[in-house]
Amino acid sequence: MSTKKEILHYTLIDQEPLPFVAAWSAQGLCALSPIMQTLEKSLMELASQFKGVSFYPADEHPEWIQALSSSLKDPCQVYKGPYDLRGTEFQQAVWQAY
Repeated sequence: MSTKKEILHYTLIDQEPLPFVAAWSAQGLCALSPIMQTLEKSLMELASQFKGVSFYPADEHPEWIQALSSSLKDPCQVYKGPYDLRGTEFQQAVWQAY
């Protein structure tokens, strides 16, 4: 019996000095990572963090991607979500306290 893999979509947010890769589920943003070398290496790193997940480039972007991109360019513009936070119980507790 085959198990269906979860699908996360991603896009490149191109900005100076470092571009970012953003990945999301239907619930919201679950990964944001600077691209240090290549997009392919960044996606491999994300795949190691999100076991059993398939990453696909986005054909369409959620409305909030523009707000996320703006907040990366201007720290005075705060990105307020949506989020799909994933982590250990400890990480979840820290994020909830923030």
